[in-house]
Amino acid sequence: MSKDRHGGTKRHIRVDYVKEDMIKAFCFTAKASRVFRIDRIMAIQEVKRYA
Repeated sequence: MSKDRHGGTKRHIRVDYVKEDMIKAFCFTAKASRVFRIDRIMAIQEVKRYA
């Protein structure tokens, strides 16, 4: 969950890389690559996928 002007948005993402205060990830919610500011992330949860 991350903060936005509406209070918060829950997104499912795949992290591509972390650089300083940003995370570049593919957002399954938006179906596109996005950059997220780490200071705006309110909560995270790891999801393990099994082959």
